[in-house]
Amino acid sequence: MVLTAIFNLGKGDITTPVTIGAIHHAFSDMDVRDLVKHLLVLLDAGLIANAGKTTEKIGNTFVITSKGIDYYNRNIGRPYPKEQTAGKNLP
Repeated sequence: MVLTAIFNLGKGDITTPVTIGAIHHAFSDMDVRDLVKHLLVLLDAGLIANAGKTTEKIGNTFVITSKGIDYYNRNIGRPYPKEQTAGKNLP
């Protein structure tokens, strides 16, 4: 769920940062502590990364990684090749 939200908010682009607030707003019933737990698992798995330099384990802004996009395409959504999606909004 959380990886899907980050993928969609970032339009499947590894350079598009997504704030923790935007991710949290994608879920009406998720407690922020649960969101942080999900984010830590995704960070540890290398599916997302902190978008900026931080001294903390978890920052306020994230990007999906190439590994995260590959995982999303194989396990969650349908693949979106870059050349077919350039300049288009993804669902």
